[in-house]
Amino acid sequence: MAKVKRIGKDRLLELLRSHNFTRKMPRSHLAAIAGFAQLVHIRQDELVFSSGERPRFFYLLLSGTVFLEIHTPTYTICIERLHAGEAFGWSALVDNPYRAFQIRAQEPCVAVRIRADRLRSACRKNSELGVHVFQMMANLIARRLRATELRMVEFIGSPVRKN
Repeated sequence: MAKVKRIGKDRLLELLRSHNFTRKMPRSHLAAIAGFAQLVHIRQDELVFSSGERPRFFYLLLSGTVFLEIHTPTYTICIERLHAGEAFGWSALVDNPYRAFQIRAQEPCVAVRIRADRLRSACRKNSELGVHVFQMMANLIARRLRATELRMVEFIGSPVRKN
């Protein structure tokens, strides 16, 4: 289980302001998000979440590398490596969430963990925040879909055009 590290709201705002996912947001939006976010430390090889579990958090990776994996009882496939500046756990932000992937830390990591229910609620109350979050999330989903497609093509052996 990721270990929560208590930090001041100003430091949390600074971390949110520096992350790719949130850097273009106005300070008022960042302040709202900081109210339901925590800094977490993740140990090497720790499963941040498993496929099939009900998602509760959205993560902004600040340092370290995690593996985005498809896991079954007989095999695990690494779809993509995610590095500092990337986000994961987007499925927690949609209605009827379901995790198709698992996230495992390749090395010790630090992330901002955001309560998805509170972020969804904030997006419903503030349409400007909602538009920003869901535009960024759409880009994130598109990148994940492309990474999954490329990885699956490797297994099938068909050539695919890289853009």
